[in-house]
Amino acid sequence: MARSNEWLPWCQQNSNLLAKEFLKRLKKQAAVNDFFGSWFNVQGKSQTGYFLGYVFICELEKTRSLKEIALLNIKEIRKLAIQFLKSTSKRFNKESAF
Repeated sequence: MARSNEWLPWCQQNSNLLAKEFLKRLKKQAAVNDFFGSWFNVQGKSQTGYFLGYVFICELEKTRSLKEIALLNIKEIRKLAIQFLKSTSKRFNKESAF
């Protein structure tokens, strides 16, 4: 659970930079555990990976049913996740905290 009411607006305002950082770590094959769990953090915010995952699923739901999403194979999920992260990383967010 997020520690403050500021968590969601912060993640929304910085989603492009979260996606960019996640992609950077994937490319380097570096750990992404800072994005998950309340004991790790990215820019002082914990659980940011769960936020990215939630937004990713919301995007998929625009063109697929929840059942269709659940039945996607891992290769397709990885491809779609990378596309989502690249697209999100290119969005300009005003007032970014990074």
